[in-house]
Amino acid sequence: MASTEAFAAASIELYSRLWAALDRWLTLGEADSPGASARLELTGEIVRLEVHLLLNACDTASWRLLLSAPQRQSLKSLLQEIQLAFDTDTAEVPQLSIISVQNRLLEAILEHRASSLPTPQFEHAPRANRG
Repeated sequence: MASTEAFAAASIELYSRLWAALDRWLTLGEADSPGASARLELTGEIVRLEVHLLLNACDTASWRLLLSAPQRQSLKSLLQEIQLAFDTDTAEVPQLSIISVQNRLLEAILEHRASSLPTPQFEHAPRANRG
């Protein structure tokens, strides 16, 4: 099973890549150039496909060996949130959905970052002798 630190690092990397892909998708939605529409549709398809493939991978035997049940459930839960946000047949960029998912990814990154940091050790300040 993956250690807490390894899972946090891998999750941060994965969520950062997804966040960047969503940012590209959002940027393409704002572009007004030849071919932008085709790139926009392709980017949306790629994001949806990546999330779908990751969700399916969570239930494979190899991922069950790599991740603990709570780790897999945490990952699956977030991926399902993303999948639901983009479960639409429209080719339009779901800007509010993208922004909402980016915010959720950032929250997950910060949670994993906080969980992977060592607990601070505070030394007690010496007390003055009261005589």
